[in-house]
Amino acid sequence: MKREIYLKNLKDLETFFNYYCENEHSKSHKNIINVNDDAELHLCLECAELFEYAHDRLGHCKLDPKPKCRTCEDKCYDKQEWKKMAKLMKYSGIRLGLIKLKNKLLFK
Repeated sequence: MKREIYLKNLKDLETFFNYYCENEHSKSHKNIINVNDDAELHLCLECAELFEYAHDRLGHCKLDPKPKCRTCEDKCYDKQEWKKMAKLMKYSGIRLGLIKLKNKLLFK
């Protein structure tokens, strides 16, 4: 996978995890996760473990161009982690999409 695609996918993961953990686990103790030199996440233990797992899977993807995970033939996620990721991506994707749409309509 090309580096720019990897970095974009990593940035998307960071955004989705931050939003989900901030809203669903707001009362949980947050750990600082250093993703790279310019990014750090504040995630609870559960989200931090899932992020590390997803980050590892992303880094080991051999397909070029990288397909969306849900349409990929090479299932690299374990079933339990897949279910957790699907829940997180659905939650964050819908809400972040609506926020983006709202901001676009309000600040034209």
